[in-house]
Amino acid sequence: WVSSAPGVVRVTLLGGPRDRAALDARALAALRDAGVEASASALTPSGRNLAWTLPAAQRARAVQALHRAFVDAPPPEA
Repeated sequence: WVSSAPGVVRVTLLGGPRDRAALDARALAALRDAGVEASASALTPSGRNLAWTLPAAQRARAVQALHRAFVDAPPPEA
């Protein structure tokens, strides 16, 4: 699940934070490919979300990029 608020985009990890590094790399690659300048992720206090801080003007582009990377794309090979 991808959600956003002003200046922050979050991806909910349905299985928990086990694969955080791989998910973070996948997300940052998607954001970079979309031309979005994002920070490295931070795990939210619940431990179920990765969050990236980004310029507010790029939020819509970031949500679209993350949606394509996590929702529309097939899961990566294990």
